[in-house]
Amino acid sequence: MATQKDQVYECRDCGNVVKIVEPGDGLLYCCDSPMMIKQEKKKTSADFMQSFGGDFKGRTLQ
Repeated sequence: MATQKDQVYECRDCGNVVKIVEPGDGLLYCCDSPMMIKQEKKKTSADFMQSFGGDFKGRTLQ
């Protein structure tokens, strides 16, 4: 499996995180097991409000 630039991998055992800068072939290993691609969580209106310090005047994003 080939890695792609800007992919983020995370170790399930220790939580080590790696961001790919230069793509290549092969798998990434940490703690004797393959690292998993970290899925980016979907942004919600709560995340939007938190980025502005919780001050939000107006309607929430749907």
